[in-house]
Amino acid sequence: MSSRAAGSLAAPIQDAAITTFGRRILLLGGLDAADTSTADVRTIAGGRVRTIGRLPIVFHDGAAVRIGSYAYEFGGGDGVRQLDQILRVDPKTGTAIRVGSLPAPSSDHAATVLAGEAYVVGGYTGASWLNTIVAWRPGKSARVVARLPTPLR
Repeated sequence: MSSRAAGSLAAPIQDAAITTFGRRILLLGGLDAADTSTADVRTIAGGRVRTIGRLPIVFHDGAAVRIGSYAYEFGGGDGVRQLDQILRVDPKTGTAIRVGSLPAPSSDHAATVLAGEAYVVGGYTGASWLNTIVAWRPGKSARVVARLPTPLR
């Protein structure tokens, strides 16, 4: 497997929520070099990085997926607490709105999509690791659908 740089950020960012749209990468939030949560919506395409919008809240350590023509971001932390947000982000305009809540505020989880439904796995509440698998689809409430044998962060 080979790799190549997709672009270069103007400043370091870590722990952003990331998903793809065709040949574009969408980065949501993250920590800057001062270890401060950010609210930027960035795209990387053709070697260019652009900031296209701002999220309604700063965060890092969330997870993102693509469902249809939108990105959805789940939870994260803002440096003070874990968050329960589910945000819908338009990858063309960078506009983001809250569309739901996770069953518990959490960060440090993974997310994937199967048949139009997002699954958020594991995470951290700020006090303990989670063993939950949460399912969510647009227009519905998030719900715990399974439990892992061991908590996962």
